[in-house]
Amino acid sequence: MPRPLTDVELGCAKALVRYGCGGPCPPSFSQRLRWLTFLDTATACDACGCGSCPSIKLGDAEGHVSDGASSHVLVGGDGRLLVLLHIIGDRPAYLEGAPVDDAGVTSFPEPDQLTFTD
Repeated sequence: MPRPLTDVELGCAKALVRYGCGGPCPPSFSQRLRWLTFLDTATACDACGCGSCPSIKLGDAEGHVSDGASSHVLVGGDGRLLVLLHIIGDRPAYLEGAPVDDAGVTSFPEPDQLTFTD
């Protein structure tokens, strides 16, 4: 069942849209604005079942989730967790938290703790 994004989840997703980079073709300013607008009404639909990461699928207000290949993957992190936002069909679709070592990290960092590289 869809639920509202937490402040931390929403903050991380918005920070990735604003500052995240990834791939040879960076998103345009207008794409980033559309994605930010979508996030204002996005919901958390499905959590990863691994139990050692905070990854979630993002859906619209009704809980519909985009499927398919990512057109963009925006990247950031905080040293303990690689944080990625997958864009599918011109919509944020998956907020991924990948621990950088074997220790599980089950929550996203505070958005102001994220760093971004080109």
